[in-house]
Amino acid sequence: MESSNRLSQEIKKNEELQDQLKSALLTIEELKGENEELKEKNEEFQKKLKGYEKKIEIIEEDKKLLVNSLEKSEIMLLEEKTKACMNYEEIAKLKQIEDSQQQQILDLAQQNSDLMGLNYYSKKVHESVPFYTIHTDSILSLNQDGWSVKSQLENVIPKLEDKMLVVCSIIGSTGSGISWLANQLSGNQLPYGWQNSPNSISLHYINNRDSWFTILESSGLNEPIRACQAKISKLSDSQFYQNDNDEQKILSYQTPYDDSNLLEHLKLLYIIHHTGIILYVVGKFTQIESENILRIKRMIKDIMKTKTAAKSTQLPQLIIIHNFSWLKTVSHVQQEFKKSVGRVFSLEEQALFNNKLKAHENCCLNKSLWKDEFGFTHLITATEKTEAGNYYNPGTLNFLFSKLDCLEIKRKLSFCSSFADFCSQELSNRIGMDLLLKYTPDKSKIIISNKASKINPPQLFYASLSNVVQMKFEPKYSTKVETLNQGQEAVVVVEVELIDSSIDKKSIVQKQGKNYLVIKGLKRQIFDEETKQRENNGKFILNKGTRKEGNYSLNIPLVSSCMKYDKIISEDQGFGVKRFIIYFKKEEEKFL
Repeated sequence: MESSNRLSQEIKKNEELQDQLKSALLTIEELKGENEELKEKNEEFQKKLKGYEKKIEIIEEDKKLLVNSLEKSEIMLLEEKTKACMNYEEIAKLKQIEDSQQQQILDLAQQNSDLMGLNYYSKKVHESVPFYTIHTDSILSLNQDGWSVKSQLENVIPKLEDKMLVVCSIIGSTGSGISWLANQLSGNQLPYGWQNSPNSISLHYINNRDSWFTILESSGLNEPIRACQAKISKLSDSQFYQNDNDEQKILSYQTPYDDSNLLEHLKLLYIIHHTGIILYVVGKFTQIESENILRIKRMIKDIMKTKTAAKSTQLPQLIIIHNFSWLKTVSHVQQEFKKSVGRVFSLEEQALFNNKLKAHENCCLNKSLWKDEFGFTHLITATEKTEAGNYYNPGTLNFLFSKLDCLEIKRKLSFCSSFADFCSQELSNRIGMDLLLKYTPDKSKIIISNKASKINPPQLFYASLSNVVQMKFEPKYSTKVETLNQGQEAVVVVEVELIDSSIDKKSIVQKQGKNYLVIKGLKRQIFDEETKQRENNGKFILNKGTRKEGNYSLNIPLVSSCMKYDKIISEDQGFGVKRFIIYFKKEEEKFL
């Protein structure tokens, strides 16, 4: 009986083991099937990967071919431009080919970066951003076609123009990273890079979390002078300069130089008058950058002098962004910042944010800004997606966003109309003629409305940007230039209003391709020291009113430096007017 039971138990265990074996065999078969499926998927993935790699290789090859083609086209274009017989239409055709090839390279680069999961280029304004761009190619172009205006979402802009909005201006030298910073503040909605529009000023309306603000952006300061640009040289009046061929080549740069300087000044002055916050972007910190910063500071201070309600006027804030776009490590940025900026300004390191919780959100990010002795704020940015960029950029951008959120200075701004009105007034004052610019009803351009007015190159020559070194007293002056002996001689008559003023020094100096009459002196004090002392004792109540006093320094542009100074005669005209008659002669060529 027991042996029978044992046998049945053994049979039962054997059956269970057989069932487990069958189950294990089935599991093995299933795993083999899944393994085969994974192999097939892996093979498909490898095929796709090879396909993408081939596409990338093809794109790279196409890119190389286009780059080579572009280089050849540039060489051809340069050769063709040097030919005296080339006309403007041929240059325009070659330029179209060049632009088309550049665009193809950009498109290929975009495709390549998309395949690699990157995005290095931003080619156009996002379709949801309303904007105006004024193409200020030349002041002289106002005589003909005017300044063209490009826009997007024109039907939306009038409602935005009627709102009080923050105006954030971004300026800086060419290539410093102006458009990159604008792109970052817009949430990657604005174009940036070398393909961005030159010789222009733009206003973009940015919607940030259901709240609007504007970015007022000008093409870079110190843009290259367009002396060889066919349109500009065609607008220049060669009859104004009666010189031989060599001197004519030198003077061909004078009109574009004067034109470019005056345009840059107009745009910068407009920005300072119509903004709440100025972000000045610095690339490599040079002497020119230092001079530009101090120049902007003086312009901001001058606003107070021109405003009637000076005490209530809110001046724009100035923040300097040091964009170390060529550096990738934090240590290199720190060394460069200390070596360049630290030697020019006396800097004090401060916290980016007063809120301690916000300041400690991420201990691995920069939490500092720097204040200089003038009260300017200095911030740092660096190359994106690098150690330095990841460390500095987030804090800087968050700081700027917080500034925009809490900025109290807001404006209603009809951009194109206000720019036309502003340039009318400034150009009229500097050129010395009634000039009225208007924004056309079809919103396509800005033109001179009084057709009788025409701007000539000599007027740009005498519209010096720094005729008077700003001090307390600013003498008024006029000039009259007469050319004699077929341009071999010139006589300049200068009359200066110097009532109750002495002349301590006068000289003829050459700078920036011009001869200047430099006069320095002193305007008599309105009240002498004895009178001032009696006021302190309560004897008088003194009020200077609109009279001015103190030292003055006057720089008056005369003629081109190609003319050499001969002699000067001074005459007293009475009524406080001093006349200077200055003679110039063209220097004779000396043959060896």
